[in-house]
Order: sequence, then structure tokens, then C-alpha cells
Amino acid sequence: MRSTRRRKWLWLIAIAVVLLAIIGAFLWMAGLGRDRPSAEERLAEIEVARAVPDSENAAILYNKLLQDPNAASLSDSRPDSLVKEIYSHTLYEPWLSKDHPESAAWVKEHQFIIDRLLEAARLEKCRFPLIIDVADTSQMDRMKTMRQWGFLLSIAANNDTAEGRDDAAITKWQCLLKMGNQGPKQHR
Repeated sequence: MRSTRRRKWLWLIAIAVVLLAIIGAFLWMAGLGRDRPSAEERLAEIEVARAVPDSENAAILYNKLLQDPNAASLSDSRPDSLVKEIYSHTLYEPWLSKDHPESAAWVKEHQFIIDRLLEAARLEKCRFPLIIDVADTSQMDRMKTMRQWGFLLSIAANNDTAEGRDDAAITKWQCLLKMGNQGPKQHR
């Protein structure tokens, strides 16, 4: 009777040792038993791997525009006459400058933004810095501002279309597409 009890205990201990060895092996293989780089070190490695020279990086041009208060607060500078109905019309349909002179003046006043966006669209690569701080809202702010720039491009392209400047309109539409590809997919 004692030997049967002893055998049961020995089997239980042997099974426990084998299970602990298996769990330990899995933990070691997963890297939990080794020195691992810190999150900051890993982020630095990723940044180096995805680095793009400034001269080839559209994000540099976007960031310069974001630092310009006149470009970053585009929605605040819309004229009062650009009310919802007119804004929607100019945003989604071709329109003539003579029909909406204040809208035309607003687009002309912000031509420097359009020029910089067209310049950024000529670059193939766009790498914004990675942000891991959940409290940092700069990426959301950037996307909000870039959305406003997209509206400006659309309004300007619709004006170009109505005024017969087809090449200029096509260039602006291509710029919009490029911005769309550079923005949300920039982390790839």
C-alpha cells in the first residue's frame, strides 16, 4: 500500500517536473529568459530601418507646412461667404471664379499651401516619425490639418476644371491621391 502511494507521488512529481521543464523551454524560446532590448531601443532600430533621406521624404515638407500657422489653421481662415452650401458646391462641383469671387480669392491666398503640397506629391517616400506615446495627439492633429489641405486642393481643382485649366486640375487630383497614399499608409 505504501509503495503504491509512493509510486503515485513519484509519478505526480515526475509529471510536474516535465511540465515545468516544458513551460520553461517555451518561456526561454519566447525570449522571456533572455535580455531583450527596451522599447526605446527597438523603436530606434525600426526608425533606422525605415529612414529616408530628408531630400526624398515628403513628410519633411508636410511638417514644414504644419509649422506654418497660416497653413495649419486653414479652416479658421475660410471667408464668411464660404458658407456650407457654397463650400459644398465648390468642394464637390466645378465652379467659376466670377460666380464665387471670395472663394477664388481664398484659394489664391493659400496658393503657397497648394504649391508645397504639389512639391511633396512629387516625392515617392513619406515617413513621419513613429509615435508610441498614447498621450501624443500630433498624428491626429496632422491628419486633421492634411484633411483641410485636401479640401483646399479639391476646391482649387474644381475651379481649374470649370475654368478650363484641365492640366492644373489633374495635377491637383493626382496630388490628392498621393496625399491619401502617403498619410494613412505611411507607417508601412
